[in-house]
Amino acid sequence: ALLPFVSLIIPLLANESYILRNGIIQALGHIVAKGFSDDPRAEEIKHRDQFLEILEERFLDTTSYTRSKVIQTWIALVEAKKVPLKFLPSITDAALGRLEDKATQVRKYAIQLLRALIERNPFGFELKLSEHTKLYENAVAQLKEKTERLTQRAKEISASQKNNSQASKESGSTADTENAEEGLDTTPKQSDDEGMDAAPEDDPPLEFSDEGSEEEEDDEREKTEEEKKMEKVIQYYQDAIQFITRIHQGMPVVSKLLGSKVNADVLESIQFFVTANEFKIENAAEGIKSMLVLIWSKETATKDAVIEAYKKLYIIPPKSLPDQPKLVDIYVANNFVKLVLSASTTEITSLEELVSTLISKGLLTQSTIACLWDFFSMRVPSVTARQSKGALIILSMAANSDPEIVRSKISSLVSVGLGSRWKEDEDIARYACIALQKLVQQSKADRLKSEPPTRFDPSHSLFEHLRQVLLEDSKTPSKWFPAAEQAINAIYCLAEKPDSLCTPIIKQMAQRLLGGETSHETGETTGKTNNIVLSKFIFVIGHVALKHMQYFEDIQNELTRRKNLSEGKEKDNANASLEDELGINAGADDTDEYIQAITQNEIVLKNLLGSFAPVI
Repeated sequence: ALLPFVSLIIPLLANESYILRNGIIQALGHIVAKGFSDDPRAEEIKHRDQFLEILEERFLDTTSYTRSKVIQTWIALVEAKKVPLKFLPSITDAALGRLEDKATQVRKYAIQLLRALIERNPFGFELKLSEHTKLYENAVAQLKEKTERLTQRAKEISASQKNNSQASKESGSTADTENAEEGLDTTPKQSDDEGMDAAPEDDPPLEFSDEGSEEEEDDEREKTEEEKKMEKVIQYYQDAIQFITRIHQGMPVVSKLLGSKVNADVLESIQFFVTANEFKIENAAEGIKSMLVLIWSKETATKDAVIEAYKKLYIIPPKSLPDQPKLVDIYVANNFVKLVLSASTTEITSLEELVSTLISKGLLTQSTIACLWDFFSMRVPSVTARQSKGALIILSMAANSDPEIVRSKISSLVSVGLGSRWKEDEDIARYACIALQKLVQQSKADRLKSEPPTRFDPSHSLFEHLRQVLLEDSKTPSKWFPAAEQAINAIYCLAEKPDSLCTPIIKQMAQRLLGGETSHETGETTGKTNNIVLSKFIFVIGHVALKHMQYFEDIQNELTRRKNLSEGKEKDNANASLEDELGINAGADDTDEYIQAITQNEIVLKNLLGSFAPVI
């Protein structure tokens, strides 16, 4: 009933009033969505396509409000499944073009349109470009093989028919000859003149004419139903590849919008990558990693969106997974292990903050943490050494929020992380030492609290394993240095008297260095210095000197803590700030500076580094 009046309102799209244009666009959208039957006739299809073409042109409207309204209309049509397949390429291109629009609302709805196109795509729940390309190539090869086989078969049938026809002609001429020999007259009686005139008419047609017609029949062979179906399948894969390729082209632009100053751009981009990842679009993984840095955002909405996105992607199990707690824990643990192993050095810091936040919010459960320990100890079937290392990294990150995660598993951490496995991969020892350091409160404000720091006696078996990491030969020297750094850090964080542990280590390394390199053939000392041994020695004494200075600072903090407890000294922030302004604490600061000067000049420079100054 509305169709006769549409021609009256379409010219009004040229009107300067964007409000009027918005109303017309919305009206056209409603007509397309509800004005046609589910099985439209040819005339209805023609009108529908005309309206859709008009809506498509409005993507380039001069006013951002109208462009925004057009995209909203297309989103409604896509969600209602009223967009024909032939419009999918052009609409996807139009949405990609609006991603860089100047107007925030237009960019926002353009991302929403791309999400709607992905969610309601006609190509299935997995949009892997590599898979669809492989299926397309296989379908083309199958069709080619089928066509060649059918063509060859048609030629064989045609040749067989030709042979049968030739055989029948030869048998007929043989019969005529036999009849003539028997005296039978098989031709009508004619005069000689009549016979000469009629002879050409009795000549058979030339044989090459028959062959030509047969070849034309072969070329014009009708396609079988199977071939037609295979051509439709090939077209389907072609359309899918084109659609997925277009989505891939938009990924870098959406990824760039993750860093936008407009919060709406960031939130929509996060949702887009979550949707793309759910549909297995391969380039979505890079966008998911780019989201990690947003965990540091000061915008609460952005930070919450990142947490919710990673919860949906890595914690909530798919419906296809059996509802068994153990399987769910393995699923979650495996997801985070994959994430940390694929993360770059710059992404690790953001991932650590994310894992710590998930622990504090209770989104990573204790059963999942227990499963990660099983991954680390390789008690889960088919877990590799690399996955074990990834689980250890995640556990170390989780201990930032809950040190009890490490404290309850010290024995496993020492026996596995600092056992024989580190000789094959020094990274295991490195991350085990990092995890052990999470037992100690690291911030200065925490160290001044009433709780005493966690320290172990130097005779603890832990330190024997750390000594072996520092002294034994390593398989990969480049990995030994980071491992040695963390081993020394762990000694100074956890030992009651770290200097008593480091002194024999340095002496043993010095003896090995000054003794020279040993020949593998004769077993005698060559007198030459091994460069790797020298590098390790200098690295160790330099890092020990640095940590020793920090150790004396820890002693100062511990003395201050004990003094505060004995005096019952409790100050609020206002009083403390006032005393600092009046210079009441200046004496304490002078004492601290004096102790630091003695530590640096007398203990470190003269005794430790000074002893090995000629070597350095």
